[in-house]
Amino acid sequence: MEMTRRQWCGMALASAAGAAFPSLPLFAQPPVKLGVSTFSFRDRSRNDAIAAIKELGVNGCELFTTHVYFGADEKPDTWLRITPAQLAEQRSWRLATTRTYIEDVRAQFDRAGLELYLYYSGLMEPVPDDEVEKEFLFAKWLGLKTISFMCPPQSVARFAAAAERHDLVVALHNTSSLFKRIGNMPSDPKEMLAQLDVSPRIQLNLDIGHFYAAGHDPVAFLKKHHTRVRNIQLKDRRRPEGPNLPCGRGGTPITKVVNTVARNGWPIPMTVEYEHAAKNRVEEVGRCLIQARTALSK
Repeated sequence: MEMTRRQWCGMALASAAGAAFPSLPLFAQPPVKLGVSTFSFRDRSRNDAIAAIKELGVNGCELFTTHVYFGADEKPDTWLRITPAQLAEQRSWRLATTRTYIEDVRAQFDRAGLELYLYYSGLMEPVPDDEVEKEFLFAKWLGLKTISFMCPPQSVARFAAAAERHDLVVALHNTSSLFKRIGNMPSDPKEMLAQLDVSPRIQLNLDIGHFYAAGHDPVAFLKKHHTRVRNIQLKDRRRPEGPNLPCGRGGTPITKVVNTVARNGWPIPMTVEYEHAAKNRVEEVGRCLIQARTALSK
């Protein structure tokens, strides 16, 4: 008999952690905070992304901009808006969006029993100050203390000043070849540390898949700089600059990262950000969660 996704997830985690998957509040077990980015479900509406996260039994998540930009029932047409027409449309949306709309987004997650801990903004520099200001307001209206960006070096000081005004932390997202080419986004540890030097308000949203694919060791980096890491994104890639892969098929040391964070008691959320194309995203994100949970016992 073919299993449903819920049956598969429940049986798999029962084997890995000794309990049925939906009953485990993965995000709420201190000191380990394990959640899912809504980016993992960027192929579906906010309503359906929330349903998928609940199906996985996780109660904490990073909110990706796509699931704010589109309405609750709208299926996104794209998650990356880089053409002039798309950017103009996004600007109009940003400036017109009200506090009530953003608070309603937060309320939807609250009703679902999901804890938001970070808003990943889709803002792509260079943009005018009024757009930057609006994105920081979005994070505040969501009731959050952290906003995440991909940010070129020349914009860090401006983002730090906005963070100071709004009493927020900016968690900068590292990348590798694609966005390095597009906008000189940081991929090298020296570049990342230079951004951190700008202000204590600047921290990192460390994507270990991109970090590993760019040729660096995320475990060694965390041992030195974990106090400046606000969130860790879990995904699997190969070197050099290899593709995103299903968890367990690349070389990214996911198990070592999770184990190191847990063993040291570092209060850093770890978020599955599933980027590989998959026929069954719930099943594949579930595999990542199982890998992370299994690492906690090692």
